[in-house]
Amino acid sequence: MENKTLDNNSINKKATMEVNNNKFLYIIPLLNIIFPILSVEGLVPWAVAVYFCYKGIKAIATTNKPLKKSITYLVMSGFIVLLYNFIVYFVSNYLVKLLM
Repeated sequence: MENKTLDNNSINKKATMEVNNNKFLYIIPLLNIIFPILSVEGLVPWAVAVYFCYKGIKAIATTNKPLKKSITYLVMSGFIVLLYNFIVYFVSNYLVKLLM
């Protein structure tokens, strides 16, 4: 009987660890909000950040390896916002040169 109790306790500890890890994982998608704050003003970075934040939170709830998915969405969001900033920078420089 003691073995069954020990086995149940180890299963409960494992389930508790998984829940605690999932609580920690919810911080990673929220890091997407940093990109629009540091970005050029505009609606596009906020839309990208909110979309990937939603996708990251959804991945935590549904996938087996949520850490990999969450970090992938974080990197994709950062890359898209960075690309948007470069495009805005070059277009604005071109327009300034064109008008001068």
